[in-house]
Amino acid sequence: MKAMRLNMAAAAFAACFSLGSIVAHAAPGDLDTTFGTGGIVTTQIQGNSLARAVAHDSKGRLLVAGVSTDLELNRSVPTLARYLPDGTLDTAFGDGRSGIAMATPPDGLGDDAGFNSVAVDSKDRIVAAGYVQIDTPTGPQDIFTVVRFDADGMLDASFGERGFVETVIASGEVMSDAYSLAID
Repeated sequence: MKAMRLNMAAAAFAACFSLGSIVAHAAPGDLDTTFGTGGIVTTQIQGNSLARAVAHDSKGRLLVAGVSTDLELNRSVPTLARYLPDGTLDTAFGDGRSGIAMATPPDGLGDDAGFNSVAVDSKDRIVAAGYVQIDTPTGPQDIFTVVRFDADGMLDASFGERGFVETVIASGEVMSDAYSLAID
């Protein structure tokens, strides 16, 4: 009987102790209010800008890939933005250390390009896929494109032609965009 009372007392103590340490957590699907302003971040890059894909690196930073308008050249440019875990732009990233990396396609390609997908490899290099428009005798054609950046947001010149690899999937096809990407 004495052992039973001791066990009941220990159980009651444990229950009281655990009830005293209950912490309120957000429900699954709620905004993380420690990120950005109330859980939301918006960034105006330039002209029209559109986010199409998100990935994270080994340090918990978010990479957002998409397209923005280069107002000087009046063309769409593949664009990356990197955010710190709190939602602020990572000013150690990109050309000019603005948190933004715009990837101007090599000469000879058309006036329209963008990213639809992004992934990060084991060395924190950023690989993005999408399209670059080329001019053909039958009109403009989007071609399958993969671009690689170093971890700091600079184009990786050792990959393809100054960081770009374009592949014509089918000659004369109007669109050959890449919409998904995985690192092997």
